[in-house]
Amino acid sequence: MDTLAAILDQYLTKLGIVAPIQRYKAFQYWIEVVGSQIGEQTEPKRLSGDVLFVEVRSDVWRNELFYHKQDIVYRLNQRLGEHTIKDIVFI
Repeated sequence: MDTLAAILDQYLTKLGIVAPIQRYKAFQYWIEVVGSQIGEQTEPKRLSGDVLFVEVRSDVWRNELFYHKQDIVYRLNQRLGEHTIKDIVFI
């Protein structure tokens, strides 16, 4: 007998919404991935496909985060699953 979790997983897969649900978990894990210091200066705002848009409270932080973007994408994908988030746009 299948468990409820297995049945739900099969249903979500059939609907084709597993990947979008997984991408939205980036909001949940953001502070865990970037840490509290960056988390205080940023807020994930929206997703467009596999691109995460993150609001940054100052130009100085935006500039600094630009240089760490690939590392943040890598760490998010380690938490979410490989290739879940392809890019981050700091706004």
